[in-house]
Amino acid sequence: MIYIDQPFKWDFKGKKRTFRHMISDDGTEKLLEFGRKMGLKESWLQKKNKYDEHFDLYGIKIELAIKSGAVEISFKEFIKIIQNKRLKARGNERETKYNPESKPEF
Repeated sequence: MIYIDQPFKWDFKGKKRTFRHMISDDGTEKLLEFGRKMGLKESWLQKKNKYDEHFDLYGIKIELAIKSGAVEISFKEFIKIIQNKRLKARGNERETKYNPESKPEF
């Protein structure tokens, strides 16, 4: 599944910009496939093939991600998914899929 976290404000050249991170708990290829459908370039994927890989989304791309099916999650939920991916990368068999129907443990 594809997720985007809550909006963040960032100063860029003296202007406040809003951005969000887009991640997947289904692997790099699923994230890239979703990104390609949105017009994102593979080279824009940050930390490719690492547990914390993500796209930074700005402006219209945020709306497009939501309209395309990305699930909006809190920053705590985002961190939980990243932590689970890190555990899986280390060989831990802990569940790595975030279930939006259940309440995550923090």
